[in-house]
Amino acid sequence: MIVDVAGYYSSEAVDANGTGLLFSPLSRPLRILDTRANQGNCDSVSAAINGNFSLAASARLTCEGITIPAEAQSVLGVVTVINLTGQAGFLTLYPDNVAQPLAANMIYFPGQVLSNAFLVGLDTNTGQFRIFAERSLHAIVDVSGYYAP
Repeated sequence: MIVDVAGYYSSEAVDANGTGLLFSPLSRPLRILDTRANQGNCDSVSAAINGNFSLAASARLTCEGITIPAEAQSVLGVVTVINLTGQAGFLTLYPDNVAQPLAANMIYFPGQVLSNAFLVGLDTNTGQFRIFAERSLHAIVDVSGYYAP
């Protein structure tokens, strides 16, 4: 069994680790990324993520009348993988401009469509995060809220 810790929740605005972030839910889930052609309203990827490659995605945006502001430091949502290969693989979401962690957000199997909840930090300057795919796949990212000071 492997347990990967992405963070923690505190009932205090300021605790031993400093000032915390406040969660702000969106009025409805927003699809900020869909690598399938002609599917996403907030992006222009229209191509699968190749195996052993990471794609940078912007999370601070305005789309469909919903804004994830420049103050957002992380986003919460669901990522869906459509595995395009006959091999198992893993997917990792992590802040842009940091080393890819060993932890995986999802393990997927041949030809599988699978969804999983995620919480990912954003690059403090660009507001981007990365999606690493061990195998070629399509990814769909739906965000339901963000954390900001």
